[in-house]
Amino acid sequence: MSALDPRRRKITAREAAEQVGCTPRHIRSVVAEPRHEFLARAAERQRKAADWKDEGLTYREIAERLDCTPKAAENLVLRGRKARKVTA
Repeated sequence: MSALDPRRRKITAREAAEQVGCTPRHIRSVVAEPRHEFLARAAERQRKAADWKDEGLTYREIAERLDCTPKAAENLVLRGRKARKVTA
């Protein structure tokens, strides 16, 4: 299971490590999403949130589209707008 798959894992990293004979840290590194992919996905969510807010959507509507809380949507909008200023 990867970080892109939001379902909860059935066992912990410690339990998996015991089953295969390695460290929990190794298990976490194997199943983790690569950092560059995570950052690209995060930037895209922030850009979408900022665009939708500029189109007049409420934080609640943005949150529904992104499957997050309205407060998280607000933070995504702020980060998306900040990123625009840096690249402009």
